[in-house]
Amino acid sequence: MDKQTTKKVELLKQHEHAGRKYPAGSELTLPEGKANWLIGIKAAKEVGAVSAEAGSQSDTGGPGA
Repeated sequence: MDKQTTKKVELLKQHEHAGRKYPAGSELTLPEGKANWLIGIKAAKEVGAVSAEAGSQSDTGGPGA
């Protein structure tokens, strides 16, 4: 099984994906590329890195999915 690096981010503003709204302040664990995209558009900031095995809530269908 491939290990995928993920990042935990905090949303700086509301974000909507696949019809689901995430309010500012929400913390999401996302695949690194999706997290970097949100950080790049100034919609989120990184709050910590976690491994693919870390047990946390995640959104597997982030931007670009």
